[in-house]
Amino acid sequence: MAYDVLKLKIKDKKLNYQKLAKELRISESGLNKKINGKNYFTQSEIYQLKELLELSNNELIEIFF
Repeated sequence: MAYDVLKLKIKDKKLNYQKLAKELRISESGLNKKINGKNYFTQSEIYQLKELLELSNNELIEIFF
């Protein structure tokens, strides 16, 4: 997984972890663990991130697969 790309996309959209965690309906610490590769994003979270961050299909594949 390309966590650095994900972090860049979050920054580009001017989102902080608190706002993003709220959108995903998870805790900030849970989000932090997922962004740093300690836990995995669920399929529904990946879909929500695709929408929130306006990720292309190629970016989605690069980041999560």
